[in-house]
Amino acid sequence: MEAETADLEEVESHFETVEGQQEPVSFVRPLENVEATVNETVTLSCELSQPGEDVMWMKNNEPLSIADTEYQIVNRDFTYELTIPRVTQEDGGEYSVNVGDLRSSAVLAVTGGFSTYDWGYH
Repeated sequence: MEAETADLEEVESHFETVEGQQEPVSFVRPLENVEATVNETVTLSCELSQPGEDVMWMKNNEPLSIADTEYQIVNRDFTYELTIPRVTQEDGGEYSVNVGDLRSSAVLAVTGGFSTYDWGYH
């Protein structure tokens, strides 16, 4: 009977360890390339498998600041959004969202005038 009790405790301990482990964060829906016309509102969004604690948005490999009034950054549950109201030509470029070692990126191509950044031609 003591052996059965010891085996049961070992199994319970194993399940607690497995249950306590968290799956790594992954992108369920990564960012997608967007083409917009000057003055449109654009929202780039992605969805994670679980909430990410350290989410960083970047444009052309430069961090974006929440304090920057040009952008609206919203995090809802597993969805992360970057909205650019009234897009200008200067808003065109590569945007990325970084969560730890994960990264998803997309290109925003702006039309309606001379484009300084177009689908990968930079």
